[in-house]
Amino acid sequence: MLSCPLVTIAMGSFLLFTLTHTSQAEQPVYDCDHMYIHTDDGSLNGTFSSPNHPKPYPSNLQCIYTFIAKANYRVKLVFNSFLLSGSSAKCEDYIDVYSMLEKPDIDLLSQPLSGRYCATASPNTVISLHNVVVIVFHVREKSRGAKGFSGVYSFIPDLMYAVGTQMSPQKCHFVIYSSQKAKGIIYSPTYPGKYPFNIRCVYRLIGEPHQRIRLEFEDFDVYFGGDHCPYDSLTVYDGDSYHAPIVQKVCGLQQSLELFSEAENLYLEFVSNNQMSSEHRGFKIAYEFSQRFVSIDQLNGGQFGITHLRGTECDLRVQSSKENEHVIMSPNYPQSYPSTTCTYILDGLQGAQDLEKVLIHFETLQVTSNSKDCEDAYVAIFLNGQDWKTEIPDAKFCSANVATLPDTLESLNPRMTVVLRTSNNSNDRGFKAVVKFETDFGIPGTPASDSNECTFHFNSLSEKEGTFNSPRYPENYPVDTVCIYWLNGKIGERVRIYFDQFVLAPSFSKIDRCADRLELYNVFSNNRETLLGKYCAENYPGPILSAENANRIRAIFIADAKHTATGFRAHYQFIPQKNINALSERSNCAARIVGSISGTIVTPNFPQRYVKDMVCHWEIRVRIGYRILLQPVVLNVEGMMGDDGKSSNCRSAVIRIKNDSSEYSKEFCGEKVVPGIRQFISAKNIMHISFLTHPEKVNGLSGFNFSWTEFTMDEKCNSPDLFRCNFSKYCISSKVRCNDLIDCGEGDNSDELHCKVQEKEEDRTVLTVGITATVVVVTILIVILISVKRHQRMKRAQKRLSNRIHLNVNRLAEHTQVL
Repeated sequence: MLSCPLVTIAMGSFLLFTLTHTSQAEQPVYDCDHMYIHTDDGSLNGTFSSPNHPKPYPSNLQCIYTFIAKANYRVKLVFNSFLLSGSSAKCEDYIDVYSMLEKPDIDLLSQPLSGRYCATASPNTVISLHNVVVIVFHVREKSRGAKGFSGVYSFIPDLMYAVGTQMSPQKCHFVIYSSQKAKGIIYSPTYPGKYPFNIRCVYRLIGEPHQRIRLEFEDFDVYFGGDHCPYDSLTVYDGDSYHAPIVQKVCGLQQSLELFSEAENLYLEFVSNNQMSSEHRGFKIAYEFSQRFVSIDQLNGGQFGITHLRGTECDLRVQSSKENEHVIMSPNYPQSYPSTTCTYILDGLQGAQDLEKVLIHFETLQVTSNSKDCEDAYVAIFLNGQDWKTEIPDAKFCSANVATLPDTLESLNPRMTVVLRTSNNSNDRGFKAVVKFETDFGIPGTPASDSNECTFHFNSLSEKEGTFNSPRYPENYPVDTVCIYWLNGKIGERVRIYFDQFVLAPSFSKIDRCADRLELYNVFSNNRETLLGKYCAENYPGPILSAENANRIRAIFIADAKHTATGFRAHYQFIPQKNINALSERSNCAARIVGSISGTIVTPNFPQRYVKDMVCHWEIRVRIGYRILLQPVVLNVEGMMGDDGKSSNCRSAVIRIKNDSSEYSKEFCGEKVVPGIRQFISAKNIMHISFLTHPEKVNGLSGFNFSWTEFTMDEKCNSPDLFRCNFSKYCISSKVRCNDLIDCGEGDNSDELHCKVQEKEEDRTVLTVGITATVVVVTILIVILISVKRHQRMKRAQKRLSNRIHLNVNRLAEHTQVL
């Protein structure tokens, strides 16, 4: 319908004439009014057209076409061709249609206009609301002309619109009694023509006791104004008045819609108040009263928590009242109920404190299909509560494959949907099943028992790795909850855990800072347990490895009754000890230090970056009666510690210090040496240090460098080999003095005092010794030189004496010869 200026028209009794507000020169030049009257001996149909059709019509026209049917008949118009000058955006020539007239001699100005049409937008089928239709054709003085229009008229009985008993001749109000007509069709007032606006029609369907009513929407086309149908609509009430519960409010286009009453009465109300341009044909609805439809009382068995879904023949909703059981069955069980489809929606609890899953056990299932794939008859199971009309079922069973039916089927969330479709086999019994609702913690492990206890097992024999999480993750975990997780490795395996997320509710108590927490325990083969770690809102756990010879971990999640949060999700792995050893050897970070009095421990490749998937462990063992003091020299590990040293986030890498294998570890990370990690003192003569990195990804920093020394608190620290610290009173070896490390503990650097003075004294001593040695050597050399010189002089003197003696002997001999 298009907006164009109206022309004033009046109609006398069967004589029509025109009054216009135009000049004499603008008066129409054609006498083109037509009247089509239905008489007893006249034709029931004929044709109508614009002047000169199919040639262009003249300009300056105003033609009136009047169609009058006799009593108990309607006028029907169908346009075969339609082309007027102008466009849909701007009307030039147009027709006005009046189809709601009660009589022909009525002033058109006082009547609603059914529609205005121009260009190529012809009316759809026109059906009169009563027995009169008037069409007014308006052509401008300077119209360019066009082919105009042509159509077929007919006079049709209005019996199809008189559904049941009309309560008032002037009102669209009908009552349909099943005793008068058990089956029939309800049409909108002018179906299949455009329905009138500003109309209200009521259809009351009254049946007999134990009957139900089925409505089948064979055709439905009503203006859609929104999801809640605020304008035009058909409302179906499940009773005999508009005070009854609403089955459904319908608008728009509907196909294959089927509605059922709960009992023997229905109340239908059609309202049209939309005045926008629209060409909607209304509705055609088949109705049937019958006792053969499913008995609601028999279907639900009077069980509390089972309700029939209003508007359906046999759909049920089964609602949990917390951890209870119900029995559901096919219609008419154990007899057959052929050719039907029933849906059973099984809903467990889902709320801030409750989350349930659905379990179903079929006691009987006999549904015969003509195919092995159960295509035409079946019981279909939707474990995830998905839309059964559009989604593929998770399982489908019939008599052909009933042997494969599991003993129990379990939903994946709080809703399970069961759909029964039967064939025309009259020998089928259908099904009977027990529905059970159990608390669903949303934890992917094996429940410890059939009870609703939150205890789950994760076994190495089943899977070598997997995940576990807080109840209902990633939704908030319920308050006042305790869940136990058993991670069961084989003998010779160890358990490794690392976390994807860890968000617990903080505690606002000054007394208990760890109200919601996760506790982890080593479990050894003899069932002995030791605490591995305790984590709450302030402590994000780093990678965790069970102790050597502890092939199991018991994790306990505890939530108090006050606050809640997202919770945690963790990965677990069962790793043979030999693979752990290989990891440590590959990283070159496993050592057992025995017999030393002090030393350092550094991460592999320090100060280069450490890598992912590292398992490092150092054991320091000193002499019995001594203890170990360990202090960070360099700390550069990703993560963060709180300034008070009590909170931590060591998700990707963590250092753990413990006295021996049976005691709780102190764990830390980060780049700041905060209170609580400035020094570590063993209880006895053994200390363990471990360093673990995330198996999948780390940023990698330089790592750490720790110094350690043995000490004793012995009062007797007088030996030259020992040094008594001034403040800590530790007795340490003198060999670790002045080594540029604080070996006396936090706040005591007495082992590094006076180291420069001692060095000067030592230098003077060395110099003195050097000078003395030099003097001694020089003196010895001088003595030796003097001795050598003296020996040489004596030797020369002896030689001269010998020569003299020899000379004297010669002379004596010569003298003797002379004598």
